[in-house]
Amino acid sequence: MHATDWPAARKAVATALETKQIGTPCVARVVVQTADHGVLESLAADSLVAAAEWLQAPVADRPRIHAFGGVDAGHVAALVRFARGQMALVSVSTSAGPQRREIMLVGNHGILSLEGDDAEERALASRADRPETDSEQAKLMAADLRKALAAARDVPATPGVGKLKPSAAPRKLAPPYGLLLVAGDYTHQPNYLGSLLAGRRCRLIAVADEQEIDDRRRKLNRRLAERSGVPYLEDLGQALKRDDVHVVSICAEPERRGKIIVQAAAAGKHLYLDKPLAGSLGDARAIVAAVEKARFVHHMFSLVHADFAQRVREVVRSKGLGDLLAVHFDLHFAKGHAGGADLEKPRHESEKPTSFELADSKRELTNIGVYPLVQLLWTLDRPVLRVAAATGNFFFAEHQKNGHEDYGQMLLGLMIVASVCGLLFLLQLERLAALD
Repeated sequence: MHATDWPAARKAVATALETKQIGTPCVARVVVQTADHGVLESLAADSLVAAAEWLQAPVADRPRIHAFGGVDAGHVAALVRFARGQMALVSVSTSAGPQRREIMLVGNHGILSLEGDDAEERALASRADRPETDSEQAKLMAADLRKALAAARDVPATPGVGKLKPSAAPRKLAPPYGLLLVAGDYTHQPNYLGSLLAGRRCRLIAVADEQEIDDRRRKLNRRLAERSGVPYLEDLGQALKRDDVHVVSICAEPERRGKIIVQAAAAGKHLYLDKPLAGSLGDARAIVAAVEKARFVHHMFSLVHADFAQRVREVVRSKGLGDLLAVHFDLHFAKGHAGGADLEKPRHESEKPTSFELADSKRELTNIGVYPLVQLLWTLDRPVLRVAAATGNFFFAEHQKNGHEDYGQMLLGLMIVASVCGLLFLLQLERLAALD
């Protein structure tokens, strides 16, 4: 869908929403490129007001706003969560190239998007970059946005994360490598096993796990061991002491995964790890400490070897884009039949989750968000200094019942030349039913 200027675009989106083809709108994302530094904040505020209108979320309810950047950085980004749980993500940056505005609305049954073509981008340069600052809602939103930007600047950045110290040179081994699997069926382990055994580089020794697991997990572990023709070892500690075990593939549940990784690292084993690495910040820090001091190879599954990931990294590192101001990454993961979640019950996130994966749901920001996060850190090679995030339950009753988000947004501030700048990472992900 196309529109030539901002008022027309707002009207076009409102008209499209009246058809109810995407169901109830839950999330808005607006990206703007302008040639005028001076209107960055006002354009961001105006975009947030429009998002509030589309989501039917009153600005007067004073939504929670997290914002990074500023005029000096050439970029302003804001993540907003409204009182009834709806979310909006807005990114406004300066550009010497075509002026542009992109709009995406996510409803509980589908997605609506608007993006201008070349002629319309030229029109945006002269008309759409005039924010509607006269309305009371725009003034209120602009004031709250300025407060959020000031608050971000006033809080010292946390020590950068995302860059590991180089490990010591690993001890050399000759293939085949003895492989131990931790956790069996109903994980990614069967897929990993096929790849690890390809080319006869590895030789499967056994399947093992902790003694305190439940009967279901024990049965699934035994099933993979029997199918693979190897023993099942119920004492993980003893299994890790075996001299014929060189590589450990770990697919235990996220809440158990961190301590098992540390235990395997302490045993001096090479590690192939499922994502996400851990279920808590404490476990994640313990993993980093363990792998930084050990002489072994460690690898977490990701998509960095995919063709698209390689192309993105090549383009960014070629400097053909000039100085980076922002990176946007939308990941839509289509699976299931949407529409079951109760939108009248806004999600309340827990600081320390107790469950990450169940038979009928999983935490999507944790499980799927790892892909763009790894892509970002691997491509840019810069540490993360600030994080803001929001989660929602917009699609699946099972996720809502189990306390698992089915949608997430993240706003990251990264380091550029030892200072916090406007390089921001915008992530949206959700499980959506495939559209007809």
